[in-house]
Amino acid sequence: MIDDQRHFGKEVVQLSRSNSTLFNAILAVSARHKHLTETGYSKHYGFEYYDPCLKELKGKDVRSYDNATRAAIVILRLYEEMSSELILAKPS
Repeated sequence: MIDDQRHFGKEVVQLSRSNSTLFNAILAVSARHKHLTETGYSKHYGFEYYDPCLKELKGKDVRSYDNATRAAIVILRLYEEMSSELILAKPS
């Protein structure tokens, strides 16, 4: 396992309490997961959290990223992977 100390599962959640970008990134992935696992949950809910994250990150200097921002970027990338049409395509 890569995260034996569960840093991502413990520390990142705590960081999200004071960082809206990270908080919204977590909510975006959670909404996407719910869409993929539950019938009738709209795929658009995740975008409502994803879009503000991108707006907050746009124009930020990469050198100014703190740990919370870096974690948000990783989580947003997961959201993008989960949103891929290849993943969403249901086998016949």
